[in-house]
Amino acid sequence: MSRTLIIGTRGSELALWQADYLQRQLKDLQVPSALHIIRTHGDRVQDRSFSNMGGTGFFTAELESALQAGEIDIAVHSHKDLPTQMPEDLVIAAVSYRADPADWLLIRPDAVDRREFFDLRPGAVVGTSSTRRQTQLLALRPDLTVIPLRGNVPTRVRSLQQGDCDAVILAGAGLERLNLPLQDVRVVRLDPRDFPPAPAQGVLAFQARKSDAATLAILASVNDSHSAHLIRAERRILANLRGGCQLPFGAFCEERDGIMYLSLSLGELGGKFPRRLRLEHPDPDVLVVEAWRRLHAPAPDSVFISRELAANSLFARACLDHAIRVHPESLLHFEDIPVEWPSTVDWVVFSSRTAVGVFSRQTPILDTRVRFGAIGEGTAKALRRLGLEVDYTFDPMDLSGSVNRFLELAGGARVLFPGAENSLRSIQQLAGHNIQAVDLPVYHNSPKREVNIPPVNLAILTSPMNAETYLGFYPERKNDRLIAIGESTAKALRKAGAWNIFEARRPSELALIEALFSA
Repeated sequence: MSRTLIIGTRGSELALWQADYLQRQLKDLQVPSALHIIRTHGDRVQDRSFSNMGGTGFFTAELESALQAGEIDIAVHSHKDLPTQMPEDLVIAAVSYRADPADWLLIRPDAVDRREFFDLRPGAVVGTSSTRRQTQLLALRPDLTVIPLRGNVPTRVRSLQQGDCDAVILAGAGLERLNLPLQDVRVVRLDPRDFPPAPAQGVLAFQARKSDAATLAILASVNDSHSAHLIRAERRILANLRGGCQLPFGAFCEERDGIMYLSLSLGELGGKFPRRLRLEHPDPDVLVVEAWRRLHAPAPDSVFISRELAANSLFARACLDHAIRVHPESLLHFEDIPVEWPSTVDWVVFSSRTAVGVFSRQTPILDTRVRFGAIGEGTAKALRRLGLEVDYTFDPMDLSGSVNRFLELAGGARVLFPGAENSLRSIQQLAGHNIQAVDLPVYHNSPKREVNIPPVNLAILTSPMNAETYLGFYPERKNDRLIAIGESTAKALRKAGAWNIFEARRPSELALIEALFSA
């Protein structure tokens, strides 16, 4: 190309990094370019949150106007800032790779509490002007106070360091790209499956005129087709909802072995627990249709769950907010097994909160050098509430990968596994001879002899034995809609003759809520 392409960008440090990234891509193609800085409405108005500004495109409208007027040839945007409806003469010609899509919670050291959700002390003050972040945060931690916080990324980090708040939430992609020094704060990465980010967060959008064929051809050469594929469902659902950046909507799509997994959160201002979904399908178009249907489907009137619930549990609160009657009851009887806990081990790995409870009651004396592991964040939190440091948390959705990563830390180590007498020994089997596994049955569970579960719209079974017991007492309910937590529970239900099963692979309360609205 003989002409120099003019790249339009905002003037913030992060926006300039993004424009420079595109310049480097163009330079590799031997295409000359120059930057043109444009100030947007979102840059000028810093004293109001987005929800109080009205409209959309706070950081994009002026760039699009300059593009239409021919003042620039390419507009560089954070894709999450772009409204889903754009001028008809413009097009997203290419997107970048996807940096970390997660939100990061930055916490002042004096506000850290590892026993609490998000590792944040009770009653902490968190800065964010995002309604999505505020809605999700308060749903999970209603004790927190959220204050509006605007400004570019370095400005918001400085506000935290100066003590204006106890914590701030920022997009991890921007923090990574700017490589800001964060040694004096605690960084908690909010798993995008549990805390869905803005659609297309972490991706850059390169916008051009539809009529500019030469520029479109050049940008096609820098397009990351994999990122475009992943964010397609996220953006299309947002478009269907007719929402902009002020809509409390989060979406995260990932792909494994040809299957697309979509996590969604749609909230309402005013404190109602967000409706959460977790869907999977090979075709992103099918995911969009299913997500739309389930986001608008009525919630079940009544639910049984084979687990005792605390009154303030997330699942109980979600049911209350959506007028769902819930009957929580474990169908099992648990009994501690008195044991001698070996102290000469390198690691102790807990598979459940029940095992952690036995540990707390028996108060074994272990070597101070022992390290602790947990399957799932709920089990890890139970250990932290005992004042213990959790050195490794296994991901129940990727147990095989988690075991491989664990072996990098503990290969050859002597690992104690306290658990149920009839434990499935999943980690031990995956680790094989790469560790010295010591199995320690610390509790016995058996089916209750009597139960009285009322008829419900939906039943959630949390373990194989609970599943067998439920259908043992109520064989006529095998044709009802059932939710199985984990593959082994689903297998037990099928063995008992059930077929209308929705499988949730994680044991966490958030997974239970996702299953509630996804089934």
